[in-house]
Amino acid sequence: MIEVSCLLRLEGVTKSFRANPNPVEALRGVTLEIKAAEMVALMGPSGSGKSTALSLAGLMLRPTGGTVFLSGEAAPDDERGRARLRNSFVGTVHQSYAVIGDISGIANVEIPLEYASPRLPRGRRRELAREALGKVGLGEDIYSRRASSMSGGQQQRVAIARALVVDPRLILADEPTAALDGKLIGIIMGLLRDACKAGAGALIATHDERVASCCDRSLTLVDGAIV
Repeated sequence: MIEVSCLLRLEGVTKSFRANPNPVEALRGVTLEIKAAEMVALMGPSGSGKSTALSLAGLMLRPTGGTVFLSGEAAPDDERGRARLRNSFVGTVHQSYAVIGDISGIANVEIPLEYASPRLPRGRRRELAREALGKVGLGEDIYSRRASSMSGGQQQRVAIARALVVDPRLILADEPTAALDGKLIGIIMGLLRDACKAGAGALIATHDERVASCCDRSLTLVDGAIV
């Protein structure tokens, strides 16, 4: 039985992608756990499977084998149930930021709030989005700017604010500080630590030893397996 405090468990998870002439095995029997109030670094060379592991944990991909558990329950098979968990339980920071370029920074952060249940009034959504942007060090000058006109570092912080605005139980962050300087790295890691102190769990894929040193422990992926 999986402990209630275990927010994420990958149990014997494998993932293969079709490719010619042979399938590519991105993950090979990965088992890991993230508990409440725990921040864990996932390290390893490029191509080792870190992003794939986060995509499986965030229910963006389905495993070829093994099981993904969220809060002790196997991830649902139906897409509606998976979408509900992606929005209410998981906050994901994508490596490519995944901001929508033709809308404003504040509108990007409001997106997960649009699907909150119960639905929040528009004014409250705007208030929460402003607060989230302020926490990542972005001021009023960024609120109405289209994301496509922002620097990479600004887009990254918008993506982090969007992931945290719903107070997710599980935070999945793929290289969340790659475009940031040392001061901003400290701010972002402080926000993630505060979220974990409040009971969330975080899995952070990173190459940065400074990020890993802020975490409670580190896991290393090599060629799709934990070593």
